[in-house]
Amino acid sequence: MAKDLFTPEEAFSLSNPRATAYLMQHGAELITGIDETTRATIHDILVRGSQEGWSYDTTTKAITEQFPEFAVGTPYKHVRSRAHLVAIDESANAYGEAELQQALEMQGRGIDMEKFWLVTGGNICEDCLANAEQGWIPVDKPWQSGHMRYPAHPACRCSMLQRAAKTGA
Repeated sequence: MAKDLFTPEEAFSLSNPRATAYLMQHGAELITGIDETTRATIHDILVRGSQEGWSYDTTTKAITEQFPEFAVGTPYKHVRSRAHLVAIDESANAYGEAELQQALEMQGRGIDMEKFWLVTGGNICEDCLANAEQGWIPVDKPWQSGHMRYPAHPACRCSMLQRAAKTGA
């Protein structure tokens, strides 16, 4: 008998094997102003968080437990601390890449795929707005900003929608 229902832990888990693979390879690469020991520790926290489906808040807490100095400092109103910014941005990059790779894989199997830049939140930058204004574009083409996937910048709140391309009316 097929499993129809998920447990609450399964239904709300953020675990994504593609995102985890991305973090294993690229996690913490973009963080500036840290030494390699700090980068390696944060990398390991990010990978563990992805494997275990942690929320941004759980990842933020794990970073600040190791590095209390990350508990403060961010130029963004919707981001509480540097640790929160790291948790958000690293996860966004990983999930964005995972979504893109999944759509590209489907395209490689013969399903024409499209993507749409979805802007959310206030204070949207010009690049993100211009990307969204492009509407649906082929999944293997970059948006006008040059990005293949979200996020476009640190603290970006955007996301991406995907669908099979519409064929003839």
